[in-house]
Amino acid sequence: MTRKIILAQSPKHLFDVVPVFYKEARRHNIFDHFYIATDRFGSQEDISIDYPNFFGNDITFILLQKDRQFSSNIKEALKKIDDDIILISCEDYIMMEDNNKQEFDDAFDFVKNNNEVGFLRLTNNNKIPSISKKDNYFEMNLAYDYYVSLQPGIWKTDHLKKTLRDGDDAWKYEITASKIARNIAKAGGARSFFVEKDVFKLKNFLKNGKHYRHYFVDYAIKNNIPINRQRDVFVKDKEKKIKTIMTFNQYLEFVGKC
Repeated sequence: MTRKIILAQSPKHLFDVVPVFYKEARRHNIFDHFYIATDRFGSQEDISIDYPNFFGNDITFILLQKDRQFSSNIKEALKKIDDDIILISCEDYIMMEDNNKQEFDDAFDFVKNNNEVGFLRLTNNNKIPSISKKDNYFEMNLAYDYYVSLQPGIWKTDHLKKTLRDGDDAWKYEITASKIARNIAKAGGARSFFVEKDVFKLKNFLKNGKHYRHYFVDYAIKNNIPINRQRDVFVKDKEKKIKTIMTFNQYLEFVGKC
């Protein structure tokens, strides 16, 4: 069976979501190992000081001297990882929903057993055009703007490396990497595929990579997870017709009044 590993990169100003990312993903017993590339810590000892007895033996922190944006951070991390197949996720894709281990096993095996697969997107927003279907997976149309993306996906590691250009942030990466991957596919190389229905079921805890979503704050407080109280909170409640940004303390007061 293919070893199932997951890699995320997290600059220090966003690291407060990583403990939640790890805790929720781990409880599904899907992944064999976690890798986190971050500039949050100066040494491995700092991790156990700041998060005593929190992280297990199934996680490796790849310490970066500084945040050099998504592509460069991932390139550096891959130097420390030998696996041929890897799942890339953003650190704020939190697996709070019920996730099915067998579906992940099948997806990893599909990527491993099919040479033409370079990237398998594990979510489906019902907007992705397809060319054909193979097993329970669709080949992505080359015309799709996000031919590869930072939606959670399983990669052939060599294919992933070809799409990484130094200095690209997460948003720019999706554009430049899609162009690179599209050219690779046109030349007869690896192609992009996607799932028929969501395999990686997630909640996104950050709004625009900046503000906490209110349900993340609720979750962190309930589970006694330390978070940055200087970060603002994006609050959206359709029933109360609220859509606004509050300071952390304002949100706590708001919740107390509700």
